[in-house]
Amino acid sequence: MNLFFSVCVFVSVVVATLGQTPIGQQAPTPTGPWSEVAGTLSDLGESSYSLQIPITFDQMYFRLLFPEGGGLVQATQLNLQPEGLVIHYAPAIQPLVETVFVEGGTFLMGDEWWDNDQSEHPVHSVTVSSFSMSKYEVTNEQVREVMQWAYDRGKVTATSSTVRNAQGYAQELLDLDASHCQISWNDSSFVVHTGKEDYPCLEVTWYGSVAFCNFLSEMEDLMLCYNLNTWECDWNAQGYRLPTEAEWEYAAKGGLNGNKTEYAGSDTIDAVAWCRGNSGYESHEVGTKVGNELGIHDMSGNVWEWCWDWLGLDYYSSSPSIDPRGPVSGYNRVIRGGSWVNRARDCRVADRNNSNPDGSYSNLGFRLARTVPGR
Repeated sequence: MNLFFSVCVFVSVVVATLGQTPIGQQAPTPTGPWSEVAGTLSDLGESSYSLQIPITFDQMYFRLLFPEGGGLVQATQLNLQPEGLVIHYAPAIQPLVETVFVEGGTFLMGDEWWDNDQSEHPVHSVTVSSFSMSKYEVTNEQVREVMQWAYDRGKVTATSSTVRNAQGYAQELLDLDASHCQISWNDSSFVVHTGKEDYPCLEVTWYGSVAFCNFLSEMEDLMLCYNLNTWECDWNAQGYRLPTEAEWEYAAKGGLNGNKTEYAGSDTIDAVAWCRGNSGYESHEVGTKVGNELGIHDMSGNVWEWCWDWLGLDYYSSSPSIDPRGPVSGYNRVIRGGSWVNRARDCRVADRNNSNPDGSYSNLGFRLARTVPGR
C-alpha cells in the first residue's frame, strides 16, 4: 500500500549536519522557509511504516505533516540513503483502557465509620506512591480484544466453555459457559453478546485479570509486570497490573481530594453505585453512575474488583505504613467495592471481601493500575 504524506524540509548552509549534533547539545533552530516534498509511505505490517523522501541533502531539518486524524509519531528511525531519506516510524499507540493519574499521599485506611467489621480495623495511616488507575471497570469489549490478540499469538487456548493461559500451568482465565458470562467463543474468535460491549467483564478469575494485564502491556509495548509461570509481580515494571488493596482504597476514597464519604464519591449510595436496592439484580454499563473526586467510576457497586493482595484478616495490625502489598502468601485474594447484588454496606469504600483466585462469579470483575515512574 502506497500513500502520499507531506514532509517539510529546511535546507541551510550553516545548520547542523544530520546526525552530527553533539549529544546533549541542542541543534540550531532553522530560520529559513520550509519547502514541501511528497513522500511515498509503505505499510510494513504490524502498524509500522516506511516513508521514502526523494532528497539527498546532507544538511537539513525536517518535520512530518500528517493528514488530519493521522495521529502522532511514536518512534522514528532515520536512514539517509542514495535514493533519499528513509524514515521508519509507527503511529502512537492509543491506550485501550482510559486511566486517571492518582497523586500519592497519606490517608487513613480502614473503617472510619465504625461499622464493626473487625477485618477493617484498626484504622491506620498508610502512604501510597503515585499511580494510575483505570477510570472504569474493564469491559467485555476490552477483554474480547485483548484475549483475541493473545489467542492469535498462541498465548491462550479457548473452547466454548473456558479460556486458559498457554504458559506454565494452564489456569482458567474466563469461565465462558457460566450463565452470566457475556463473552462467547465461536471456534475462531471471541464475541461479546449484543449490547453488552461496555458492561464490566464477569466470570473472570484473578489469574485472568493478571493475564489480561500482561497481554495488554505487551500489546502496548510496555514492560510486563507479571511472570505467568510464578504469578509474581515486578513492582518496578511500568506495565498494567492489578491495584494493591491500599491503592484501591486510597483511590476509592478520592485520594488527596477525598471528602471522607462512606461510598466512592458520596454518602448517598444511589448516586454512585449499582447495588441490590437499585440494580434490578443485574450489572450495568460502566460509568453510568457519578464518578468520585478523582473522576473514577463504579468503585462502589456494579461488580466486585480483584486486587493484588492475599487476604489477611488481621493484616491491618501489622501492615507496613508505606505501599503495603498484603501478606506474602494466603488462600484467597482480596476483592473490593461491592456489586449489583450486594447490600449498601458491602459497597462501602472500607469494606473488605475475598475470593479464591481461580474462582469466577457473576458479580466479580476488575480494573487496572500502573506504576508511575519517578513518583
